[in-house]
Amino acid sequence: STDGHVWTFSMKRLNLRVLELASQSGGVLIIDATKRKMLPDSFSRTIPIWCCVWNRVVTKYRSLMQITEPKFWDIALYSPAQPPEDIEERLNEFVTQIIESGMISDPQWLLRTLKLPLRPYFCSNPNIKIESDRRYACIICVNASKRKSQGYEPGAADDHELWGRGLTPQLFWDNILQTNDIRKA
Repeated sequence: STDGHVWTFSMKRLNLRVLELASQSGGVLIIDATKRKMLPDSFSRTIPIWCCVWNRVVTKYRSLMQITEPKFWDIALYSPAQPPEDIEERLNEFVTQIIESGMISDPQWLLRTLKLPLRPYFCSNPNIKIESDRRYACIICVNASKRKSQGYEPGAADDHELWGRGLTPQLFWDNILQTNDIRKA
């Protein structure tokens, strides 16, 4: 989340495997158990920027390759935090940096892989039901900290008793095939 503090995009951590998994399965869950905030910078800034930049990179490659844009392709920044005034300029700079750097050695791979635009969704309340939109590869950001009347009690990502509501690693892996495509949920 260090990138989120200054509203930037990490050129060192492209997280292409996460992009690939989200696209293949319709989405991924990212769980955080921050001790300070209900929505850490990773959720309110880093992940929204990451989604937005990759959506724009795909748009740029399609333009460069003269490939027609699909009817629906979203390049908006979805963040619960108020972005700085120059965020549009920064986002476009990140896209240019990725394309000019040659980090994506096979742009066709990216276009084949990311068939739906990425979109973050945020959940910090266990009672909120997230309705995923089938037009997107959903990045569902879940805060695992336990709410209390006088604030919240920090959890820990490996402390499943606090946030898992009966979900154990074994139960998860035993049922992964039933949860593999969250678009069907």
